[in-house]
Order: sequence, then C-alpha cells, then structure tokens
Amino acid sequence: MEIKKQKIRFRILKGCEANILNDGQLDINDKTLKKLDFVIAGIHSNFKMAKKKMTERLIRAMKNPHVDIIAHPTGRIIKKRESYLLDIGKILRAAKQTNTILEINSYPERLDLSDRHIKLAKELGVKMVINTDAHHKDQMRYIEYGIAQARRGWAEKKDIINTQPLEQLLRFFK
Repeated sequence: MEIKKQKIRFRILKGCEANILNDGQLDINDKTLKKLDFVIAGIHSNFKMAKKKMTERLIRAMKNPHVDIIAHPTGRIIKKRESYLLDIGKILRAAKQTNTILEINSYPERLDLSDRHIKLAKELGVKMVINTDAHHKDQMRYIEYGIAQARRGWAEKKDIINTQPLEQLLRFFK
C-alpha cells in the first residue's frame, strides 16, 4: 500500500502573555514586545483594587500599542474568586476604541468572559478570541467549553478572531 504524503503548511507565531502591573504597565519592555506577532496581557496579582483603579489599570494596558489581547478580563475563578471590581462597560468601550481583543477563557473554572459580557462585547463590535488557557496538552480539549460559552453569549464566527483564516487573523493584531 502506498501512502500519499500531503504537504501541510503551518506558521508558528511568536507571542507571550505579559503581566499587567498595578499601574497598567506590562512586565516586559516595549522593545521586546515589538518583536512579537501578538501580545496577550493579563492580571495575575493584586486582584483587590478599588473599582476605578482596576478599570484604569486594564484600560492603560489596552492603550499599550503592543497589546493585542486581554486575557481572562474579569479574573474570576468559579467558586474560588469573584471577578475583579471593574466597570465592564468602560472596559468594553476601551477595547473597541483601542481594537483590543478580549479573551473567552475556556478553562472550566474560569469561563471568562461570562455569557452576558460576551453579548455586550458583540453588541459593541469588540472582537474576541477563544483560548483554552491550557497548561498541558490534555487541556486543549477545553476549547469546547469556550465555544459553548461564546454561543451562550450569541457570538458568531465573525466575532471570534481565531475562527478566521490566518491572514485575516493577523490583521486583528496591532
């Protein structure tokens, strides 16, 4: 039996998930970020800030010209940690204004954005990405939860950047 070999084309993108510091700056310098194809930024510490400060923190990160995506935008971990105190309306408007993509985190304990926030983002024309937040290859299957979450929020293929062909996907990055 002859096995026919297929040429499979793929492209590896260079990216990172930078930490958003208390003042909204990132823990990686702009010179380094500029070399990447995409930058995801997320809050990983100091979760208990006043609503106004936390909102300003996220918005400042979105204004960084190298930030493409905000990871787990509300920071919730189901049954473990409530969302950060923030003004989600201001966050969504800033995402639209800065062309920042918001993550729909598929990890079962996160499912962040919520379905309500996804619907609001869609209504405002904010683009989203479905991400597994996988820390092990077995967790890649969590993508199904992110798809379900997006559907609960009435998101369509056109709202989710990683449903698009590569060239179109790359245009969403700043």
